[in-house]
Amino acid sequence: TNTPEVSPEVHPTEAVIRPTDTPAVSTSHGNGTSKEDDGKGSSVSQYLNVYDELRNVAANTQKALVTVRSHTDSVNWMGENVENVTETFGAFVADNGDDYFVATYYDGTISADRLSVILCTGAEYQATILERDSRYNIAILRIPMNTVADEDKAEIKMLVCDYSNDIYSGMPIIALGSPNGTIGSLEYGFVTASGNRVYVVDGQ
Repeated sequence: TNTPEVSPEVHPTEAVIRPTDTPAVSTSHGNGTSKEDDGKGSSVSQYLNVYDELRNVAANTQKALVTVRSHTDSVNWMGENVENVTETFGAFVADNGDDYFVATYYDGTISADRLSVILCTGAEYQATILERDSRYNIAILRIPMNTVADEDKAEIKMLVCDYSNDIYSGMPIIALGSPNGTIGSLEYGFVTASGNRVYVVDGQ
């Protein structure tokens, strides 16, 4: 009988296979378990490996994402002071050595009495508005670096921005933030079109 030979030194999401009559694939997924698939299952294993890699990319990028909380004070019908909190998402985009800067939605901050930002670590910090542009629906928040704990600073990553000119139809993408309306959600997909242009006058 022909016995499949699999390289003993295999990356957790890769397999080196020598062709045999009954190929096998050794795989390892996020939970650390391994299994062997016969020829019928090898394509499924390869499919799962692709998503393992995509999940790793997303997990690393999510360290740049934050939840932005808008706190609004009001009085209820019983005359009691209450605090209303709404949430949207944002991302670390820069720091200048003194402050962190977070980009988020303008309309998520316009009526706030106070703003706070929840990091990927779960820690929450007060933030203030630095700049807002209603035409682009963008607001830039400021968080003083001296208010952030060292263990949280170690986990913060900056979102790397690129030019939209490099986007093309059919380009695979990972959507993070709140692509389906739920904060912290994740979706995979493709760019369906890249030729649309929108001309907007800068609000500054």
